[in-house]
Order: sequence, then C-alpha cells, then structure tokens
Amino acid sequence: RCADAKRPTKTSPSSGPPSLQTTASSSIIPLPKSHIHRTPSELQLADDMRRAEYDDVRMYARLVVGMQSQIQRECLENGGVVHPLSQKSLQGVVKTKQA
Repeated sequence: RCADAKRPTKTSPSSGPPSLQTTASSSIIPLPKSHIHRTPSELQLADDMRRAEYDDVRMYARLVVGMQSQIQRECLENGGVVHPLSQKSLQGVVKTKQA
C-alpha cells in the first residue's frame, strides 16, 4: 500500500554527512461522502447496481418459495413421498446462493 511505504529523505546537516533515512508516511485520512462528488454516470451506475442486486434477491426468493411450494404439494399428493430430484434441485439453488 502506498500509505505504508517508506520513502527516503535527506537528514539534516547537523547529523553528519548527507545520507538517506527512511520515515513512515502519514496515514490516510478518509473524506466524508459529502466531499466526494460523483458524476451523473457514476450515480446512475450505483443505482443500477443496487436495483440489479434487489432484483436478484427478489428472483431468488420467488424461485425458492415456488420450489418449496411445489415440494410440499408433491409431498401431500404422493403420500409423503418427494421426488429426489425436486429436493436436489432446491438444495442446488440454495447452495449456489450461499457460494
């Protein structure tokens, strides 16, 4: 990281012959968000990304709820028996989301 880098500096004349000495750089000072002005395209991109994430979460929820409903219906109709592929599909969707 640039902030952690040491840079050479000349020592003062009173300390003897000129040589290089390393000193630590100052730490990074974070700026408040109000001081960072975004372009319209950056704001639009951030909004688009938030919307896409929201849509992904909604679609995932709809998919899982639909699959769970289908498995429950299947279970009731078949006397407590659920097709193994139905359960495996639901587990695959949940596992994919967790990755």
